[in-house]
Amino acid sequence: MNPNLSEHTAYSACIRSGFCCKKVPCGHALVQGAPSHGPCIFLRGTKAGFHSCGLVDDKVITPEDIHAATGCCSTLNTDRHQAVANVMNVSYRGKEPQ
Repeated sequence: MNPNLSEHTAYSACIRSGFCCKKVPCGHALVQGAPSHGPCIFLRGTKAGFHSCGLVDDKVITPEDIHAATGCCSTLNTDRHQAVANVMNVSYRGKEPQ
């Protein structure tokens, strides 16, 4: 695989939908004890558009380790539209609605 492939791949902006983490944990999560199936136990947030990685939040790994906020490359991300709607309908900054 070409290590520079990501330089030539179009990504949609990251909107913190949590889509990938809901499908399967990443390798970093597995090393930290997450089960190899189902949603990642380290996924935080309950609403699309406000998800984050607990391993990054707790500084166990860096955002760069998992390419956090680099954008979504999955054309199958069915949560994307809801995440955009959730973020556009809030009047606060960076906090998930209670």
